[in-house]
Order: sequence, then structure tokens, then C-alpha cells
Amino acid sequence: MRGPRALAAAVALALAAAGLAGCGRGDSSDVPDAAPRLPVSTYVAVGTDETLGAGTTRPLTEAWPQVLFRTAMPRNTVFVNAAESGATVADALRDQLPLALHLRPTVVTVWLSSDDLAEGVPVATYQRQLRELVHALRRGGATDVLVATVQGAGRPRATVAAYNRAITTVAGAEGAEVVDITGLSLGAEPDAAGHARIAARFAAKLR
Repeated sequence: MRGPRALAAAVALALAAAGLAGCGRGDSSDVPDAAPRLPVSTYVAVGTDETLGAGTTRPLTEAWPQVLFRTAMPRNTVFVNAAESGATVADALRDQLPLALHLRPTVVTVWLSSDDLAEGVPVATYQRQLRELVHALRRGGATDVLVATVQGAGRPRATVAAYNRAITTVAGAEGAEVVDITGLSLGAEPDAAGHARIAARFAAKLR
């Protein structure tokens, strides 16, 4: 669970990065701009262990959100990984959503299903909570939200299909993009190459 201090630290870090990315010259008479200032965009990753880089040896560089940020985002983008280990959609509503909303992101990726499946969250409950999360993240259309399907390794096909229908329904209702990773061969925990493939699927859906 994200505590108040961790939340404040993450916000401060993101705001500091945004300030560095968007700052211009301090004294216009002495220091010329090195380049035209560009609006800062913000990318927030919402998720659980996979989004933190589970399965990689160097998650700070190999986790798929890091790869997506590094390879597919504009260079003036600020990235904050709000994911938490073991998070369900209900956990994300409580712990990750407040940070994401505070940062007013341009893009949010959502991959939340493995822990809901593990805990046996009913499909109807999962769909309702996911819609609440995506609706809030969309901020009336101001934020592009990309939602991943269930990876599904080792899970009953009928359950995976039901969860994926719920994800597709929520995305359609809320104007979000579905990122289909169901067909990727990733195993229980994708390695660095698997994370790169996941990042490529998300990159293909960026507007």
C-alpha cells in the first residue's frame, strides 16, 4: 500500500522533473534558450507486479513501461510508475488513482488483472471497478488511457475470456484503447524480451 509519505515523494519527484523539463531561462538578458520550450507531457503507469518489471533482472530499465517511455514517448515526457505489487483494481482505485489524478497525465497505461484473477474477483465486480478507474483517469477525455487485456497464462480460458470482454466493454464505454496482449507468449513472468514485446503493443496504440 502506498503511504502518505511515499505518495508525497512521488508527487514531488514528478513535479520536480516537470519543472526541469519545462523550465526556461532564469534571466532573459544573460542566458539564451538552448531550444524552444515545449509543453511537458506526463505518462503514468497504473498496474501491479508486471508493470513494476516482474521477471526482468533490471526492472528500472527493462520493465515494459520504462521501455515504452524510452522508445515511444516524446522527449519532454515526465514518467511516473504508480504501480504497486499485488494490486487489484480496488487497490488501484484507493492507492494509485489519487497520484495519477494529481499529476494530470497526458497518457495512462493500465494493466490490472492478474491479482484480481488470483483473488477470484467476480467479473461483474471487476468490470464495475475497472470502469470507475478508467472513467476517472480519462478526465473527461483529457487523458489517453490504454488498457491491457489479460495475459492469461495458467488461467481457465473461460475466465480469461470473461475478463477480456469486461475490459473491452469498459474501454468502449469510456473512450479508452484496448491493448491486446493475450496472444503474446510471455509465461508467468515475462523476461526482458517479453517486456519489450509488451511495450511494442502499447506503443502501437499511442495516438
